[in-house]
Amino acid sequence: KINWDQLAESTATLVRFLDNVVTWNEDLNALEKQRIAAAETRRLGLGVMGIADMLNQLGIAYDSNEGLELISRIMEFITNAAYQSSALLAKEKSPSSIYKESYMDCPFIQEALSEETIKLIEIHGIRNIAIMSIAPTGSISNIVLGYKLEDKNYIGVSGGVEPIFSTYYTRRSESFDNKFFKIFHSTIQAYIDKMGIQEKIDQADDIDTVLPDFMTRTAHKINSMRRVQIQGKIQKYIDHSISSTINLPEDVSPEVISDIYLMAWKNNLKGLTIY
Repeated sequence: KINWDQLAESTATLVRFLDNVVTWNEDLNALEKQRIAAAETRRLGLGVMGIADMLNQLGIAYDSNEGLELISRIMEFITNAAYQSSALLAKEKSPSSIYKESYMDCPFIQEALSEETIKLIEIHGIRNIAIMSIAPTGSISNIVLGYKLEDKNYIGVSGGVEPIFSTYYTRRSESFDNKFFKIFHSTIQAYIDKMGIQEKIDQADDIDTVLPDFMTRTAHKINSMRRVQIQGKIQKYIDHSISSTINLPEDVSPEVISDIYLMAWKNNLKGLTIY
């Protein structure tokens, strides 16, 4: 289950850390305009990764209604925790020098933040003009702990808010006489080990028939329009942009791509990549 108290505490710690990074970097900007902008806005880039792995561990399919509801709830929680932390930092240190009461009229503030968060900002101001951003985390997501089973660590999580790319990939090793090995995504391998089904996996013609359905909802299997819908729910709580790639077959028609971008616009996405 989700430890909401720990999530709130971690969010507050990260907001403070990132705000300190802004202070550290202020004088490192090349131009005076950049230094002024950084000092005035104190923009942060707090994001997440491993959303798909969390859903795997909870037994929920990424593109299910339950998954969509939980992702939306988590992002709302994190964003409100982050903005409350920034308001408390404004009380402790000082608010952004360009903060004005009109800031509260921003559509994002009215749509994404709770009454409690808004009240806190009205009292103390805000330290950071914008806080949330979802980076691709393509590299760092591969070096963090995804799951721990007894004394074994499973390294790597899904990037950003994207689904798991694939259940496994095939790797050839010159060190082992050019043999081919199936390398499973971390939490999927953890499930295989925990359930003791490695032999079944090795013998299966279709690995997806051995794994539970919720664990096989990977990037190439999720409907592209559903991906846009999920990202739209997340974007509501992200004041900056979201890095997210929709994977399509090579023979996709231009009309499908056009429909995806049109739907992305209708769902208020700030960005979307198609590959």
